[in-house]
Amino acid sequence: MANRRTPTPSEAAHRRAGIRTARAARADVHVRQRGLAGLSATARAKMANAGAGEGGQPPDRPAPEGAFRKVSVTIPDAVVEEARARAGRGGLSAYVASAVEAQLAADRLRDLLTHLDSVYGPVPEEMIAQAEAAWPSEDGDR
Repeated sequence: MANRRTPTPSEAAHRRAGIRTARAARADVHVRQRGLAGLSATARAKMANAGAGEGGQPPDRPAPEGAFRKVSVTIPDAVVEEARARAGRGGLSAYVASAVEAQLAADRLRDLLTHLDSVYGPVPEEMIAQAEAAWPSEDGDR
């Protein structure tokens, strides 16, 4: 059996809380520098079973940044199945997060437009007509 170091109480508490320790960060650097060859056979097998590539991430996805929180949402079955099919193995969370980020961006833009309308009033119809006339149509004509 391989020498396996027992985590300190502090490391165990950090792991349960989802906080990365300096040791875990160094291990990630080690994996990124040496690739999968630097891992034990057990770790390589776990990553292969998870569909993970270099550094533990799915091969077609960038490494996530920032803090994460697990949440529970209720979504219709048909939507979940199509999203899973499009997201690929292990990508549903990233797919849903991307959709939520897009909706938040649209909501912030709508809030800005509402604010600008309250400060400056609505855009005059003549200006809207000028902009529409200058904007190319869907078929490329003006």
